Amino acid sequence: QSIPILHLSKQRSMSFRPPSQMIFWTFISTLIILTWVGARPNGYPFDTIGQIASMFYFITIFMVFPTTSMLENKLQYHH
Repeated sequence: QSIPILHLSKQRSMSFRPPSQMIFWTFISTLIILTWVGARPNGYPFDTIGQIASMFYFITIFMVFPTTSMLENKLQYHH
């Protein structure tokens, strides 16, 4: 993940964490959509798509990644 402060998981590899893998690839897809929209001219559909994709981008970074890491820690280390 891009920001170490937000990486709260105790397990460093995503190989055995399917929820984190799914969220990571969703994040990459959002990044690709934002790159594509940024290359398009200003106009109705691209402005709306860009706003929605930006919202998903920041929600994923600041809310979904940390929440998923904490939940995975609780599930993995729950005795």
